[in-house]
Amino acid sequence: MKLSENLKKIRKENNLSQEQLAEQLGVSRQAVSKWESGQSYPEMDKVLNICKLYNYNIDELLNENVTSVKEEKEAKNNFNKLIEEILSYITKTVNLFSSMKFRQKVKCIFEQFIIAFCIIFIFAIVGIVGSEVVRFLFSFLPNKIYYFIRDVLSSAYLIFCLVSGIAVLLHVFKIRYLDYYTFAKEENNVDNIVEKNAEDNETKSEVKLDKDREKIIIRDPAHSESKFFNAIAKIAVFCFKAFVCLVLGFFAFCLIGLLVGVVCSFLIAKSGLFFVGLLLSLIGGIVGNTVILEILFNFIVNRKASKTRIGISFLIALIVCGIGLGLGAIGISKFKIVDELSKENIKTFEYEYDMTDDTRISTVYELNYIESNNKNIKIELEAFKYNNIYVDKNVDDSIYIWGNIGNYDLIDTLTLLKDDINNKTIYKSEYMKVNVYTTKENIQKLKENNSTKSRVELMQDTIDELETTIREKDNTINNLQEKINSFELENNNI
Repeated sequence: MKLSENLKKIRKENNLSQEQLAEQLGVSRQAVSKWESGQSYPEMDKVLNICKLYNYNIDELLNENVTSVKEEKEAKNNFNKLIEEILSYITKTVNLFSSMKFRQKVKCIFEQFIIAFCIIFIFAIVGIVGSEVVRFLFSFLPNKIYYFIRDVLSSAYLIFCLVSGIAVLLHVFKIRYLDYYTFAKEENNVDNIVEKNAEDNETKSEVKLDKDREKIIIRDPAHSESKFFNAIAKIAVFCFKAFVCLVLGFFAFCLIGLLVGVVCSFLIAKSGLFFVGLLLSLIGGIVGNTVILEILFNFIVNRKASKTRIGISFLIALIVCGIGLGLGAIGISKFKIVDELSKENIKTFEYEYDMTDDTRISTVYELNYIESNNKNIKIELEAFKYNNIYVDKNVDDSIYIWGNIGNYDLIDTLTLLKDDINNKTIYKSEYMKVNVYTTKENIQKLKENNSTKSRVELMQDTIDELETTIREKDNTINNLQEKINSFELENNNI
């Protein structure tokens, strides 16, 4: 049945009808139909003819699946073609370098080095961004799973960078040099043939000159040798302009801030010279910022600007800022400095938590323990009105207290500043106080717990100790296994 099935597959793969196949073999259509149905078998000369026409041997046609045979041949041909292309690439590279002068070789190698550096730089940037993305996506997982995923992705990315980087470098070298070399070589050969046909009476010296012409000058000025370096320069300029765009955005944001500052400065109009100085300084800053924006914008769009106008504008901005700072300094010298805080300038927060055997208080501030009849823990926080203190209780019953100078509420901060500046008052105190109210037994317990590590820290220490013990045991097992292997090898030799 293999022959009948193979005949049908061969006919269909070659888009032949039974009449067409019969015509090629010199038989009737009925004979081909009987062969494919298995009712009869072709004569040996017909079998040999089929093998010759469609590139099969008798054993493949009679005993094997011709579709599988064809796929194997194609795979083998593709592999052979790949080997031939690699060898051809190497041969062309060797011939290319043998045709180049020393100076051209140095330029070629330097160009490949620049390309490789650019590829590595791009992959490094992508790798840094990718590592942050991986950390953001998988950081919630347990450490072992997270590190396993990170290591697998890092290894895969490293292999990808290595393979794709080499591929890009070889491809660029091919289109920059090998393809050009082949084209120029063939072009010179055509010129030589035309000249030889046109001038049969050339002297031997002239023929030698034609042979010398085959050793072409790679990347000579006529073929724009500096195009690559021009491209590198354009890329560098583009990157620099992109950076300038970022700087431009920063100064645009600063301009918006200065405009907002001008509007907000009228809130402190009662402060006298300080207000006038601040307003002039902000106006000078706006003028100077606008000049910088114009310079950056002109650089990006390659537009010329009036240097005289820009210089005068910048000078005016400096003068206005200088006058404003001077008036502001005179105005602020009339402010009064207050060291002691009144109750109006202190804000108080209160928190209450249950007391357990593991409760501890973690903070950088000094704790003032105050005995009371409260069996729980009452924490009273006092802070300067410009400061904030935050309290949070963790799952291990640790109470964390931390603070910062400055209020995150912008409206409240502006209101406080407005009142103080209009009253010509400056407070130099940074007041923060933590009072803990509880029983005497709880105070003693808190002091003991604060001097020891938390449960989480103790558990982590235990885990670290166990991991160290496991590593030591693994090393011991590996050493014993090596001794066993050595002992078995010696016994086998004996």
